[in-house]
Amino acid sequence: MNDVRVEVVEVKGDCSAGLKVGDGFTLRDGVLIEPNGPLCVYAVAALSNYLTSISFERPDSGWITGVDRLQCPDPMNTVAFRVIRVNRE
Repeated sequence: MNDVRVEVVEVKGDCSAGLKVGDGFTLRDGVLIEPNGPLCVYAVAALSNYLTSISFERPDSGWITGVDRLQCPDPMNTVAFRVIRVNRE
């Protein structure tokens, strides 16, 4: 299983959790670690299926390998996240 780093890259409107560009967290073994601020449950729910998939080894083909940016589902106060797969040594 790989670590996944998630960082805020854009905020449109006012994030209800107060996230700012540069905020983020790491997913390690299914656990959110190193959050540097509160996380909105709706954003985490929107990201969770993708984060689970990217944390496991997978073929280098298919649509999921090209996804590196996701956003929360709030259409008025959108937070966009960059998702980076981190291979553990």
